[in-house]
Amino acid sequence: MPPSTSATSSRTSSSTQATTSKQLDAVDDDEFNRSKILLLGLRRSGKTSIRHVLFENVKPSKNFIETDMTTKMSKHKIDSIIPLEIWDVPGHANPEKVMEELGVPLSTFSTLIFVIDICDNYPKAIEYLLYFFTNAYKENQEINLEVFIHKADARAEDYRNENARNIQLRIFDELADLPPITLNNPSAPNSGASTPSVTTIEPSQIPIVFHLTSVLDHHLLQEAFSRVLMRLLAPACLPFLEELLNAFCGSSHASKVFLFDTRTKVYVATDGSPVDSATHNLCCDYVHMLNSFGSLYKSSSASSNRQERRIRAPLHPATSTPSSASPPVPSSPKPEANLSRTPTSRSATASRAPTPTHTSGASPSTSLAPGSSPAATFAAISAIAPSRSRTNSHNSSSVQANDAKQQQQQSQVQQQPPKPPKPAFFPSCSTTLTPFNTLTYHAITPYLALVAVLPSHVWETKRGLIEYNVVFFREGVQEIFDVEQEARRRKPKSASGSQTSASSRR
Repeated sequence: MPPSTSATSSRTSSSTQATTSKQLDAVDDDEFNRSKILLLGLRRSGKTSIRHVLFENVKPSKNFIETDMTTKMSKHKIDSIIPLEIWDVPGHANPEKVMEELGVPLSTFSTLIFVIDICDNYPKAIEYLLYFFTNAYKENQEINLEVFIHKADARAEDYRNENARNIQLRIFDELADLPPITLNNPSAPNSGASTPSVTTIEPSQIPIVFHLTSVLDHHLLQEAFSRVLMRLLAPACLPFLEELLNAFCGSSHASKVFLFDTRTKVYVATDGSPVDSATHNLCCDYVHMLNSFGSLYKSSSASSNRQERRIRAPLHPATSTPSSASPPVPSSPKPEANLSRTPTSRSATASRAPTPTHTSGASPSTSLAPGSSPAATFAAISAIAPSRSRTNSHNSSSVQANDAKQQQQQSQVQQQPPKPPKPAFFPSCSTTLTPFNTLTYHAITPYLALVAVLPSHVWETKRGLIEYNVVFFREGVQEIFDVEQEARRRKPKSASGSQTSASSRR
């Protein structure tokens, strides 16, 4: 009996590991290693509304707020300064059902965001929160744990701060009552030990960050997610971005500088000075206004195809009319008389014109009188036929020559090396807030923009120097962006699979 039980358990564990590995391969089937963010919370807490307003630019109207509950887990990829992936999980009454629906361990995620409704019952939500936060911290001690105290607009400003403080104290009290937890993978890279030592900590030592949010007050929501994103960037590229912003701020005499994500309107980095709420709200509104009206303006270099169509000449000559098959008629003093409205008038005009002189030796064209006999008509047609055949043969030879010339031109175009891409267009604009302050906007990458608050006299007198500094700032940010993308880029599966098969054969 025991051997069969052990064999069954080993099979179950191996099948579970295989299933987990397959699910991770399916989840990670992407060009980059994305930082995954998990949205958790009870039902009707506002998880999906946060995602819609923040990442999909959905207006928080009443009809939107009263949408149906989320019934299936959804994943959403977001390209910012780092590639992100948002997992939105429906709020089940049993946390174990959430774990089954995820299908991956909590250590897979870089950030856990738990959404609590400020008007909801706290005990149930706090119990739900403690389960996920303690288990996630056991598996990964570097995970970021965030709490969004949502729907803050339902309370007055004084009461919302008091309710948020009560929720925070209640969570810390519940953590203090829990027994010590054992860390599964304690981080000790410099210890040199072959097996990691078992470490236990008090649950009250788990770092948790709290934020007030509301979909109706986009400033609160954007500032909260800005801090979440900055915590994700902190180990890798945030120090370098802050150093660049501090250097730009000092050389340009700026009072405040933000590096904004233009899609979500959240800032990914700022200079070392404290963030003023009024300044942040003003910059957010400015970026939102430019995004709303930016589609009305385009670069002049974006319409090069229009210029090519304008100067492109037809390769074939104009198609001749039936009357042009006859020999050419010399120019008359009044060319307007040769224009006709109907074929009948055109033939009448041609019959009244004088007989042209032929230098090629061809027989002259014969005009028909109104009462000509059939024999005369046949003689006239037989006289015109040779000249018409010679004209048709001449036209066909010219068309063939033009076709050959067109094919030769196309072959030459195909043999020419491709033209280098045109330099990217980085829009910029500025607005005067007061006689003493000016707000400037400079695009840095397709996803990022630099927003700075400058003294007006500095912008008016040293604008060239400031834009010169922006060029070097853009180059620095682009280098950081390229390094981050290269570090997160996945290797092709075919190469890794071939290496695995070769090693297994050996």
